[in-house]
Amino acid sequence: MTVTVEGSGEPRRVRLSGAKTAVDGRDALAARLVPPPPVGAEDVLLVADGPLADGVGVDVRAGTPDAPGEMLAAGRLHDPVRPG
Repeated sequence: MTVTVEGSGEPRRVRLSGAKTAVDGRDALAARLVPPPPVGAEDVLLVADGPLADGVGVDVRAGTPDAPGEMLAAGRLHDPVRPG
């Protein structure tokens, strides 16, 4: 499933690709940037401020659930299949 993170910058599309886990006590999923960036890794981590649902605040971070990295983007999750 592909969702969009809408924040202060350009919306970022991410394709969810892993099972739900926890990072720093928050819900998280492995994901991939769509389209892949010209430089850098396309594998990212979507970390949510609450249950993963349309409208929840999220961070897009570099890395994996086992090795989370720096924040790349932040905003609100927009799931076109499940309106909020």
